[in-house]
Amino acid sequence: FIIPHKNEVEARRNKFREVELCFEHGSKISIDEMHHDIGGSACNVAVGLKRFGLNTAVISPLGGDEDADIIKSRLEVEGVDIKFLKTFSKNQTNNSVILVYGEDRTVFVYRGLKDYSLLKIPKNLKTKWLYLGPVANTFEPNYKKLISLASEKNVNMAINPGHRQIIEGREALTKLLYVSKVLILNKEEAIDLTKMPHMSSIKELLKRLKSFGPEIVIITDGSEGAYLTDGENFSGIKSLEVDVVDSTGAGDAFSSGFLAGYINRNDFMTSMKWGILNSTEVLKSYGAQTKLFTLEEIEQRLKFSPDVYKLQ
Repeated sequence: FIIPHKNEVEARRNKFREVELCFEHGSKISIDEMHHDIGGSACNVAVGLKRFGLNTAVISPLGGDEDADIIKSRLEVEGVDIKFLKTFSKNQTNNSVILVYGEDRTVFVYRGLKDYSLLKIPKNLKTKWLYLGPVANTFEPNYKKLISLASEKNVNMAINPGHRQIIEGREALTKLLYVSKVLILNKEEAIDLTKMPHMSSIKELLKRLKSFGPEIVIITDGSEGAYLTDGENFSGIKSLEVDVVDSTGAGDAFSSGFLAGYINRNDFMTSMKWGILNSTEVLKSYGAQTKLFTLEEIEQRLKFSPDVYKLQ
């Protein structure tokens, strides 16, 4: 995480009213703060669920470098099983440089593993739930294995696909959604997957996504909160006001909070509250895992949660 000196950055809006950050090419930019941490959706959610008392493991690639050792060490401290981590010794471990400015961030992503078809789903995998986060589009050959786990082995599948999965693997992804338990997307991802107009209402987006097959659909919308449908009920929850330090990992924190609440309580209202409280806490510091709640902490914070309301 790098936080540039404000005088070194020019922020302006383009014709679409989107903020652009500008630097003088070839210049030396002063950095006020810099932080290092481990992350990635699979890693973040595994740690989040483990803190809520659930046994978790991560299926992910590592390189043959010191970063890989740091990641394994941190996961072991958290109690996350690392037996499914696969080392590609000739590669570097995936890395991101996250430029934080204001309440948002720009992420530069380096993928050490270029071909995610090499990251196989373990044979004879025994689990009640499997969470699929953003991966490269070449992961598609593994979708058949995931579909088999969901349809034949009764593994509950929770899916939070990334932009590349949505844009480049839409057909294969749609087949996986049909057998999934939970689909979690942010609003922009929901629009991309449904190909609906940007002016579409949240309820219209939820209905369209539900038609793809998942039992539960959730759309997160940053400071506006989150929305859910199971096909019959349409619910929403507002975000809590907070001084945002860094938004990295807030979506993963919502996912782990919601899933832990749903697995432990089997109740949408409680699950939505756990998700919004967990994601709000992560916004308060740099790093996607630093402020993740434990089971005891989330129970204590429930009284501060916004109410879940019926979506009109």
